[in-house]
Amino acid sequence: MKKSTVLAIILILLPVLSLKGQSPVKDSTSTGLDKEDIALIMKVFDGQELKVIKMKADQMIASGADSTDQAFIASCIFDYYYSSKIMGYEEVALYIADNYFLNNRLKWQDQEGLTLMKMFAEFNRSSMIGMPAQELNLPDTLGTIHPIRKDTGRYKLLFFYEEQCATCQAYTARLMKYLKTFDSGSITVFRINTQSDRDKWVSWVRKLDRIFDVSEKVKMVDVWDPDFSSDFQKKYGVITTPQILLIDKENIIIGRKLDPKAVAQIIDMDFNKPSELEIFLDKLFTSLLPYDNTKDIDTALVVGTIDDLYTKTQTDTALFQEVMFATYQYLKKNQEYNLQRGAAYLGNRYIVHTPGMWANKDSSFISSTAKAVELFYRNQLGKPATNLFLTTVSKSPYSIYDSKAKYTVLYFYNMDCALCEAVSADMKKIYQDFSDEDLEFVGIYTGTDKKKWPKYVSSNDFQWINVWDKSGKADMFAKYDLSGVPAIYVLDEKKNTIAKDITPSILKELLSYFYGKE
Repeated sequence: MKKSTVLAIILILLPVLSLKGQSPVKDSTSTGLDKEDIALIMKVFDGQELKVIKMKADQMIASGADSTDQAFIASCIFDYYYSSKIMGYEEVALYIADNYFLNNRLKWQDQEGLTLMKMFAEFNRSSMIGMPAQELNLPDTLGTIHPIRKDTGRYKLLFFYEEQCATCQAYTARLMKYLKTFDSGSITVFRINTQSDRDKWVSWVRKLDRIFDVSEKVKMVDVWDPDFSSDFQKKYGVITTPQILLIDKENIIIGRKLDPKAVAQIIDMDFNKPSELEIFLDKLFTSLLPYDNTKDIDTALVVGTIDDLYTKTQTDTALFQEVMFATYQYLKKNQEYNLQRGAAYLGNRYIVHTPGMWANKDSSFISSTAKAVELFYRNQLGKPATNLFLTTVSKSPYSIYDSKAKYTVLYFYNMDCALCEAVSADMKKIYQDFSDEDLEFVGIYTGTDKKKWPKYVSSNDFQWINVWDKSGKADMFAKYDLSGVPAIYVLDEKKNTIAKDITPSILKELLSYFYGKE
């Protein structure tokens, strides 16, 4: 029998693999638990790790009064996870099949159902999430062989399709739209045709290349396997099309049975997840936090920890660069001011003043770090803020030191900044919440469009003091760290800086504490 005929039979039979009417001959356990009861119990564990779910499944099955009860419970659990819409949960169904029925530990009385279970296991055993991707050596339209595992992309996407399949066509359009703006490392997309008509396939590939553009970070590879010689069906569980799997740079499967939307979500989560080094650094510096959260982190501890990292990495340039750069970035982005101080210390001592250790880096790296360190040391906490002489929206002169309020909030923003729009909405709410307090709120426009800005202030109903550098002589960018706006500073009555580069949520917490609104 030809492989294509065998696959056709499987395609007909396998979708009916539901345990309805095929489980051991009974409707409930001896204690009265039916299939719905068992499904509700297992649903409680949705979202937990698979090893936890497997353990709970074992416990549930073991609770059966006898082997018949246990077989019924196991079959219901199998059916629940076989039918689950949660990606990866079919692994639990495979676990139940292997550990209870296919090894004859429990008896499945319906032979047809057992046969279908064997087929399910056979066609899914090699492609579970977390498993190494199986090799496929498939030819493109010119006959060149493309090994899947040898590709060097950060991600590899396998898209099994038929050109005449309506769902495949819809998936293709949505997937190509996503790939047009792809910016998460690099990805190689293997479009794998599962049919045997070469002319139709080549025509389809040419049409796709003509219609769709992709990001420069995307590599498209069109291959096929008309006689199923690669055994892709068993290796990747392809019994119907479309079928999409996602593989990472280590050739580990990180997604299966995906649609284009799920592909985008998984890549976004994976690309932005912290590295092992970042997790280590977070644990290391979090351990320095004092038990009393009203106290600051000991700066000496932070500096000592940074010096220790230098000592342990200085003999290996590559390791030094990886660790010290990651540490610098971690500390720089941290909300704890004394950890930000640590970033400035590290940047100054181990980047700016050790250029030889960074010789292979772009020359701008050292200078940009030096600039960042310099900006950080402007308007340090506990020291007087630099005055700015500005002009209000009504064209009156304004000096930051004109404020006699107990606290002054400086909010630097720009009209053309998307993030500023979101932050401005939060700042308006905070302003309203504290409008009755001894507080001066100053919105400082950092741009130069004198025509649009007054209209912008009016249309956004900014009721705080609105000022800008009309004369162009205030030199605010040289006096404040405005490398990125929005930026929020808080000054006390003497104009000492008591908070800088904070978020609206932290500002609200500070003001609530200052004015006893906690």
